[in-house]
Amino acid sequence: DLSFAGRQKDQHPVHRAISEATVGDAIQLKMAGGRWQIEDMSGRVLGRMAKAFAPPGDTKFVSGQIAAIIRWRKDDAGEKFHHMLRREDWEVVVPDLVFEQSNL
Repeated sequence: DLSFAGRQKDQHPVHRAISEATVGDAIQLKMAGGRWQIEDMSGRVLGRMAKAFAPPGDTKFVSGQIAAIIRWRKDDAGEKFHHMLRREDWEVVVPDLVFEQSNL
């Protein structure tokens, strides 16, 4: 969900959490409100996965880290979503997620 942080007000904690994050930091993947979100190891939200995201079948999440932090702009989002955005640009955490086959 590349526009998650862009839909949040300037004072939303996600902006500070991302600004304090660095590439290589460990992250966790947690279900919250029916959506998967990316959190730092302190539990601060760094972003949210797309609505259609689901972990690969028959796997479990093992580990994750920040692969990149990119700048996303309102102009990068589809025009039909512009009315929901509260910022002209924002940072997005790109995760590197590791899953392994479940032993079920």
